[in-house]
Amino acid sequence: MSHTFCRVDDTGLKNPKDLPTVEGEAPRAYAVAMTSTLWDCRQSLKVSFMGGSAKQRATVQNAVSTHLEPILGDSLRFDFLTGPGAGDIRVAFKSKGGNWSYIGTEANVIRKGEETMNLVDLDDHVIVHEFMHALGFLHEHLNPSETSPFVGNWNKKKVEGFFKKSQGWNSRVVADQFFNIPDPSESIYSDFDPDSIMLYRIQPGFTVNGYSHDKTNKTLSETDKYYLQELYVNRDCADAAAARLSLRKRGRSPAAAGPYPDLSTRNAIILVVMIFLGTLGIIGVGHYIVKSHT
Repeated sequence: MSHTFCRVDDTGLKNPKDLPTVEGEAPRAYAVAMTSTLWDCRQSLKVSFMGGSAKQRATVQNAVSTHLEPILGDSLRFDFLTGPGAGDIRVAFKSKGGNWSYIGTEANVIRKGEETMNLVDLDDHVIVHEFMHALGFLHEHLNPSETSPFVGNWNKKKVEGFFKKSQGWNSRVVADQFFNIPDPSESIYSDFDPDSIMLYRIQPGFTVNGYSHDKTNKTLSETDKYYLQELYVNRDCADAAAARLSLRKRGRSPAAAGPYPDLSTRNAIILVVMIFLGTLGIIGVGHYIVKSHT
């Protein structure tokens, strides 16, 4: 039986209108795990369904409540909506397109009428895998650690040929999903974890060093659980170390960056600059003020 590989979709975009619209292709996946894709601490994520039978919806909810909620506790809760409301995570059950999810808060830039996750296979491990993506986790074969057997060792020609034939992916998509390893300075990662639920089965011949992974990991590994707790349970949103981590993962120097100003401070700074430029006749301040409230 052929296996439909999960495809990670991380827009890297700030405006939904910028999403690629090539027929037959999901938005390009950039495969970069930054703390900017983590959801805020101590919140409830609304999960809504776009279609699906009562049995399908119950299966998803049961998998999440069984495998993820006991680890996350009250630190991050899932609020499954009974109506068709627009959740933070919007799950569809389209038979075509495979299993996939946007990465963490990238779901926020997707139009409210569109799904942020699709599930074809409703085995528990598939559901948990996709919800791990929705919480900001990437595939384990993208782990940039020096302990990973994949970094620099892909047999690219064979991998591209396989996924072109089995999944219909072009070279760019295959590269995004397998070869484009995230920058370690912008990533949160452990040593390579062969037991992670985020690791695919990797066929013999896919690597030039002979490494393969011949089983489907169907449960969260101890490392998976540890990082779920570190990122969502033990993380103190007001902690300075967590703030420095966030800055580093955004590519900024923690020592030089300083704290992010709050929204009111930022808007005040912008307004002062705009008024100053307006007095010089460079911009129309009235236009800026109107636009900022529309």
